Amino acid sequence: MATAKANKSPAQQAQTPATATQPKKDTPKMATASQSYADLQKHLEELQKEADKTRALLEGKKTEEIKVLVDACAKKLQAAGLDIGEAVEYLATYAPQRRKSRLSQTTGGAPRKERADKGVPPPPKYKGPKGELWSGRGQPPKWMKPELAKGKKKEDFLMTKDQQIEAEISAQLNN
Repeated sequence: MATAKANKSPAQQAQTPATATQPKKDTPKMATASQSYADLQKHLEELQKEADKTRALLEGKKTEEIKVLVDACAKKLQAAGLDIGEAVEYLATYAPQRRKSRLSQTTGGAPRKERADKGVPPPPKYKGPKGELWSGRGQPPKWMKPELAKGKKKEDFLMTKDQQIEAEISAQLNN
């Protein structure tokens, strides 16, 4: 062990923490098969307490590091004369979108009822120059994009209620 330390440069010795070679004093003993059930139960509780402490330390460190990074970013933005509020809006685009659980979306904690029309395509609202249909959901269809580029508006393709009913009946007959 002494020869390994002697072969290291002073910079390498400075990087190696002194505690790396010493065992931790707080480390719980390992459980063995020869222990009684009560001893194993107690050992498990000790491990769970230690894990809880470690989780709390981890969360504290995470919060601390986030605060340091945010503070540094805020100072750089202020030094550049930029608005922090705008930067936060741009930064939000990098955050993953979180979905609410079904229980939290409703009041009372009960899951929402399934829609009666689940799986049924929505009725068309727009009709193209060659009779193409679009429900108005999602991105505009390929046939509409050149028309919009020519200066037409989406409302120019709106179907009347009679046309919508006729298209729905036709779609049901075809299925």
